[in-house]
Amino acid sequence: MGSTSSVWKRLCVRLFNRKSIINYIIISLSSVAILFGLMNYTPSVDKMRAKALDTISKMSTSEYFKEDISTVNDIKAEYKDKLKQQILKQDLSKTVSKFNKAVSKVKTKPEMIKSLIKKLEKYRKDIYSDEDKESAKELIHKFKIGAKEDSSKEALKDRYLDIEEQILKFKTVKQHEEEEARKVKIAARWTVAGSNEYPFKLSSDGNFIMPIDMNGSHGYLTGKWELDNTTVTIHIQKNTVDENYKPYDWIFNYDEDADTLVGTGQFAGWEYTKY
Repeated sequence: MGSTSSVWKRLCVRLFNRKSIINYIIISLSSVAILFGLMNYTPSVDKMRAKALDTISKMSTSEYFKEDISTVNDIKAEYKDKLKQQILKQDLSKTVSKFNKAVSKVKTKPEMIKSLIKKLEKYRKDIYSDEDKESAKELIHKFKIGAKEDSSKEALKDRYLDIEEQILKFKTVKQHEEEEARKVKIAARWTVAGSNEYPFKLSSDGNFIMPIDMNGSHGYLTGKWELDNTTVTIHIQKNTVDENYKPYDWIFNYDEDADTLVGTGQFAGWEYTKY
């Protein structure tokens, strides 16, 4: 038992004498230095550099609009040599981060065109009728083909706004639903506001009828009516008193807040209310 204790004492003296402790410190510091070096110069550094340089090599001025060409050239000139020269990971990381931010601010032609097409496609998905959707699809294709020829952002913007304007004219699902609700309100009996003159009825099935008196004879004007947003068009097709009657349209604007029909054209100033 005494022999074992003696062995442990000698072992502790060897392990923890002054010289051994100094050696341990030196080894520990060396390990930390090696670890730091490995962290700051590893194959990942070369990968970061290679990826950034590859991006620069693909930044062809032909892929950008003329307004951005000088900016693209400035980015390439500023970062190409800097990326090649830096070795430490933390330095290169900062440079790559700044480079990526600079590149992200300058979009290529394909990126900008794709972004605008995505916006037009969103409009198309909101369109109500299949026929209008197909027309919008053709307009988007027209934009896609033509946009490739645009050399400036201004030209692309003008082309986009023209196509956007045409697509936005198509009735959306929401507009259709609002219009259907409006039709329910409009399908009623109407007469000139403040009187019982010239009454007519707009039926929910789209028919129009108005009693008339001509030359002492009693009869009716009949026809159809339709709604486009807030415009009510009455197609008067027949006069039961006059066989030589020529059809014409009577157009009103529906004021939803006041729940009135306001005449236009030759009937401007006429206002109808329900009765």
